[in-house]
Amino acid sequence: VTIGGTIATVTGSGTAWTAVRTLTSDDTEGAVTLSIDYLDLAGNAGAQTTAATDGSVVTFDKTPPVITAVTAVSDNTYDSALSMVGDTVTVTMAASEITQAPAVTIGGTLATVTGSGTAWTAVRTLTSDDTEGAVTLSIDYLDLAGNAGAQATAATDGSVITFDKTPPVFTAVTVVSDNTYDPSLSMVGDTVTVTMAASEITQAP
Repeated sequence: VTIGGTIATVTGSGTAWTAVRTLTSDDTEGAVTLSIDYLDLAGNAGAQTTAATDGSVVTFDKTPPVITAVTAVSDNTYDSALSMVGDTVTVTMAASEITQAPAVTIGGTLATVTGSGTAWTAVRTLTSDDTEGAVTLSIDYLDLAGNAGAQATAATDGSVITFDKTPPVFTAVTVVSDNTYDPSLSMVGDTVTVTMAASEITQAP
C-alpha cells in the first residue's frame, strides 16, 4: 500500500487489513494518492485499487494561513481612534483561506468573535480595568487542517486605538474684566474674559 506515493505500514490478517502513514513536509499538497496492490494465497493478483470505495478523499494541506487584512476601530462618539470606558473596539480580519474561528485578544482580554470562512470580526467593550495607552491586539488562528498562521499583533492599515480613562482637569482658570478702572469690576458694555488651561487636550468647553 502506498499513501501519498510512499509505502505505508500495513497490519492485519485474513480479509481485514489496515495501512497507516504519517505525512511529512515532503509530501505534495492536494488529494492524497492511494494505491493498493495485493495477491491471494495462491498468488493471483487483484486489480490495483487507487481510490476509496465510499468516495472518501483526504486532502493534504501544509500551507499556513495568513491574515491578509486587519483593521481596528472604536465606536467612540468623537474619534474612532480613541476610546474610553464603555466604548467598544471592533477588529475586522480577512484571511488568505478558510480558517477556524480565530482567538482574538483586545487589550489583553479575549474578544467575542463572529464570522465564517475568510472573514471574521472581534469586538470587546473596554472597562476601567484596562490599561491606558495603545490598545494591544493579538490574533491566533488555524486553517481547517490545523496549520497555524503567524500571530498578528497589529492592524495592517496602521490603525491604532488609544484608550484614555483619565478625566481632564482644568489646572488654571482666570477671570478678568476690561473695565476701564478695575479689572475685577464690570459695567454694562464691559467684556469679561475667562482664560482656562487644562491638564490635557480637550474639546471646546
